[in-house]
Amino acid sequence: MARSAFLQSLCDKLPPSPLVIITGNRDFVGIFQALKQRKFDVYLGYNDLAQGLFMSQATKAWHYFDLFGIDRDKRTKRKMGGKKRKTLRLRREREAEAETASEERKKAKMVKREEEEATDGKMQKGEKRKKKARRE
Repeated sequence: MARSAFLQSLCDKLPPSPLVIITGNRDFVGIFQALKQRKFDVYLGYNDLAQGLFMSQATKAWHYFDLFGIDRDKRTKRKMGGKKRKTLRLRREREAEAETASEERKKAKMVKREEEEATDGKMQKGEKRKKKARRE
């Protein structure tokens, strides 16, 4: 109910009224899309976990810290619940494992290619000797 009232109060103004939404929460995707369809200019302040849809479709988007003039290097890390922290940790571990596996596959391909080149070179030398022996 509150959400539809919020959307109704925003849409009472005629476009191109500028609207500022300071969120990155996916709960606002519907409101965001409704405003964009009605040709409103939507300016967005987003957080680290914001959905890509917001940033790509906003008229202009700023990170919270840029919007409020806070230096990103000095900011404090956001406290997350145990489940989110665990999910992020697992995602980072999977990415690291995938990167390691990718590097190992590349090394294995290089070793295999070098071995093939070495055996090709030996075969060519052996073939040259056979040709010399046939000529004699």
